[in-house]
Amino acid sequence: MKRLMIGLVTALALTCLAQDGQEVELDAETLYRMWFNTVVNDGGNFTERGRQGIVALAGKCGKTEKDVVRALEADARRYRQLAEETPATTNAFGGIITKRDTQRCVNVLNTLAVFRDRDTLPLFGDMMASTEENIRRVGVYGYVNVAEVMESFALIEKLIKNPRFSSWHYAFYERFVKRIAESPPPPEDMKRVCAFLLEKSQETIDRAILMDGTLAKHLPGYSTSVQRAEMAETLAASSNGGYKRFGQPIKDEIAKTPVHERKDFRAKGELLDPERKK
Repeated sequence: MKRLMIGLVTALALTCLAQDGQEVELDAETLYRMWFNTVVNDGGNFTERGRQGIVALAGKCGKTEKDVVRALEADARRYRQLAEETPATTNAFGGIITKRDTQRCVNVLNTLAVFRDRDTLPLFGDMMASTEENIRRVGVYGYVNVAEVMESFALIEKLIKNPRFSSWHYAFYERFVKRIAESPPPPEDMKRVCAFLLEKSQETIDRAILMDGTLAKHLPGYSTSVQRAEMAETLAASSNGGYKRFGQPIKDEIAKTPVHERKDFRAKGELLDPERKK
């Protein structure tokens, strides 16, 4: 196997020199593999590792981080085009096989998503319109990860109404909750975010679990609320060990608060008051 020594960057395609001095194109797939193998596996914070990976590649090339990012953007667009031009195929069980170029595009987008260059937002916005579902999904993930928290919030509010993204709601909420933990919005904006999360937490038990920590930390009255008590009661009574381990401590803690002191968000004028939607 040739041992590659990164050397120079051309206009939009990075190249490197093999040991024999022959110039070899270093496309996005190779960049991603190098980044993953040499940086991601070293441990530590994933987002920081992603940034370090591109910074390291840029340093070895003697070029700027923007050079690397622009090269990756160009390859992401190329892989998307190739994926959309390739007919879908199925396996023996009738399942759709992920196209090679779809996966390559996803790999590149994931790399850019953790690098967090705001100049890549138009790229992620474009990818949301792809005919390839996995590319659309990672386009949203990348946008949410790179944009400011309230920009991400506005996008999610819009996309959950779009049937093209109906199967990915939980994944979007999961990424958004992490963004809030990383960079909480100002108090007034947080009120809007918490109202949204509280409403969505009532839809499924898994969403309730996902959003519980954020609501307990940022929504006044939620930590000992009627709604949280109901969630904890359901989880504690579950035969699912993971659910039980999550819910029982919350149930025990809320039990210390008298029932009449627990805030009910379904009460008149509160966030879950049915009259608010009329």
